[in-house]
Amino acid sequence: MQSICSLNPPNLWLIGIVLSIASVCVAEKPASSPATLPAELPALIQQLSSDQWNLRQKAQDQIIAMGVDVRPAIEKLSAQTTDPQIKSSAEAILDQLATLDKTGPTLLTIHLSKVPANEVITEMERQAKCELPIWPPNFNLPNVTINADRAPLLQVLRDLCIQAKLVPQYMGSNRPMALMAQQSKTFMSAPSVTSGAYLVFANSITALQSAGYSKPEETHSNVDIDFILCLEPKLQILGRAPQADINQAIDDAGKSWAPQSAPVPVQNNPAGEGVFHITGSLKRPPGYGKTLTRLKGAIRLQVPSKTETLEVADILNAKNLTKVVGSRTFQITTTAQADNRIYSIDVDIVEANPTPGYNPYPNHSARLLTKDGRSYGPPNGGGGGGNGHYHYNLYFDSQQNNRAANAPPQKLIWDIPTETKEIAVPFEFANLALPPVPAP
Repeated sequence: MQSICSLNPPNLWLIGIVLSIASVCVAEKPASSPATLPAELPALIQQLSSDQWNLRQKAQDQIIAMGVDVRPAIEKLSAQTTDPQIKSSAEAILDQLATLDKTGPTLLTIHLSKVPANEVITEMERQAKCELPIWPPNFNLPNVTINADRAPLLQVLRDLCIQAKLVPQYMGSNRPMALMAQQSKTFMSAPSVTSGAYLVFANSITALQSAGYSKPEETHSNVDIDFILCLEPKLQILGRAPQADINQAIDDAGKSWAPQSAPVPVQNNPAGEGVFHITGSLKRPPGYGKTLTRLKGAIRLQVPSKTETLEVADILNAKNLTKVVGSRTFQITTTAQADNRIYSIDVDIVEANPTPGYNPYPNHSARLLTKDGRSYGPPNGGGGGGNGHYHYNLYFDSQQNNRAANAPPQKLIWDIPTETKEIAVPFEFANLALPPVPAP
């Protein structure tokens, strides 16, 4: 990697841009936040002007991998550079960072020792720009210690929950995620693997032996492993496979427990909650062992690959307001206050190119915000439609998020998927105990 001193003189001013932003970051961010931009960034920016395409692409990929913390530097670079190649690369990086901001892991840097868990939660909310309410409210949480450097949000959340005896949970499909106080250990202490903005737990394994009365000599064995998938609050899930894929399952006797069945297709239905169970089936072999030394697989999801945001700034006065997002037309016909804490929004949606099985109901993707940015609970309500025409009556309740209190809403934010893709959230576990299964 080049040092700053070895850079070509015509591009030294680029380093000045980056270093000036780094100095602002140091001055403005608290000690628990990342203090500086990555040291490699200046040399990578210089590499964006290379005559060799592979070097430019490598630098671009490495800058994107640094995450959204570098976005202010790249925005300033894009605005001030006079080099067309650097300008093009900077805009491509910003496009990728915008996608990463919505679909990639939120990285946190927190160094807090022996402080009330509430202080850690407040800092997590600030850095992640999300809300993590505690239930019951005002619960007296213990002191915790968190040391994380650019660690995924869910990894930090798991560490916090184990120490503070909390568990992430949705109190209904139209309510935000809350951190529930517990008296004993929860699945947060189970074996887990972080995969980007997702966290997969190996929660439990169940073995059943059955026989039919018509043919009692024929017995059947079913072995299922229960996974729990947690995802960051910012993510949208449009559908998921009903079962986890098991690609490899080897026990300590060298026997394979992997099923031979074909993967089940992803079902096109919104998964409203961000913590859910999903089962993976195993096949018990003869002469099996006592421990799964390796379990490898994936959970397949349908997610937005591109989104556009519908924003209505003065939502209380919105009436017969039309917005076009992608191939869909949204018309907000009325906004009304149902009582002192509930607001209703009527919306008609027309899809120019109807997608079979598509359900545009917003679940957690629509947010009603107060003046200070607090969010009402996710929408409840009813409606429906088909053939590209839908009508919904959405109810937003401030008491579904006690922090919004009774403050009036100011604007509506609705993230609309314009393109989707299927992804596989991988997992791999080692040394999982197997239950004793009676031989047939």
